Amino acid sequence: DQLNNTWELADPSPWISAKYFGKYWKDHVTYHYYKTDKILENPSLAWNLNITKGDVVQVADSFLGFLGDAEHTMYITDYQNNTYILTYHSNETQAKSLLDICRAYPNQYLIFYEMI
Repeated sequence: DQLNNTWELADPSPWISAKYFGKYWKDHVTYHYYKTDKILENPSLAWNLNITKGDVVQVADSFLGFLGDAEHTMYITDYQNNTYILTYHSNETQAKSLLDICRAYPNQYLIFYEMI
């Protein structure tokens, strides 16, 4: 309904907002979430998920210790040394490891969507 045969999008929209992208897809696909410090302690939490290239990972804030709204959207584009490699538009990042992203976002959540 958002597109409705037109190029005009509502603002906010799940296609231009990480927050609304997350709200939309949480109702449509399987997802998992972990705090970044837990992934750093045990990388297999993420590595053993049923996700693959093309799937989406979002950074979400922690609101009173619980999963908050998504703030940033990334795509899995590769694998290296038992971790995912992510690509995203911020700073034109084409290949950053999931573990480096966990270090860059301490005390936040990562949401993993099984898109494919």
